Amino acid sequence: MSSFAQTRVAGRSIQPITVFGIGLSIVTGGFAVGLVLNGSSFGPAWAVVVLGALSILAERRPVRVNSNVEITVSILPVVFAAVVFGPLSAMAVGALGLVVTFQQPYVRWLIWTCTRSLGAGLAGVAAAIVLVDHLSPGRLLAAVALAAFVNATFDAMLGALVIVIRRSGDSLSGLRLLKPILLGTVPLYTAILALLIYAYEEFSGWSLLLFLVPAFAAHRLNGLYR
Repeated sequence: MSSFAQTRVAGRSIQPITVFGIGLSIVTGGFAVGLVLNGSSFGPAWAVVVLGALSILAERRPVRVNSNVEITVSILPVVFAAVVFGPLSAMAVGALGLVVTFQQPYVRWLIWTCTRSLGAGLAGVAAAIVLVDHLSPGRLLAAVALAAFVNATFDAMLGALVIVIRRSGDSLSGLRLLKPILLGTVPLYTAILALLIYAYEEFSGWSLLLFLVPAFAAHRLNGLYR
C-alpha cells in the first residue's frame, strides 16, 4: 500500500539503493519461479487484466502521508487476486498497477514494482494456507484478513528499509504515521473484499464488476484527504 518519493542519485558510482533494487528483483524473480515449480497456477487472463486496470487506477491517485511515504488503495485488487487466483496472479496484478510509474529514476520503479509484486505473492501464499481444505465464510474471512495483513505489513517494512538505505528520513516516523491508517482501513477492506470474493465464488464471475463500486468509493474517500 505505500510508495516513496523521488530523489536524485548523485555521482556515477553504484549506490546502495541500486544494489538493493537489483537484489530485490532477483529475489522476486526467484520467488515467482519457485511458485511455478511448485505448481502454482495463473488465474483467468481477463480477470487479471481487470484487476490490474483497477490497480493502475489506484496508483494514479496516491495520498501523500509525508515526504517519503504515499499510500494507495491498490491493496484491494491485489488481495482479491491473492485470495481468489493465487500468488502468481496477485504478483501480476501488483506489478501491472505500477506500469504508470515507469519513469526515471528507474531504480525507484524497480523497487516499487518488486516490493508490490513480492508482497502480493506472499499474501497469496498466506491465503492459500488458510484455504487449503475448503471454502467457508469463516475461512474466507480469515484468508482475506491474513492476506491483507501480510501485504500491508510487508509493503510498510520494505518501505521503511528503503528510507534507511537512502538515508532520506526517519523510517520509524513513517511507520508510526502508517499505523493508524492501516488499523483503520485494513479491517474495512477485509470486510468488503470478503463479500466480493464470496459473491464471485458462489454466484458468478461477473460479480467481479461489483469491485468497481468500492474501488471508486475508496478513491473518492482518499481524494477528500489529499
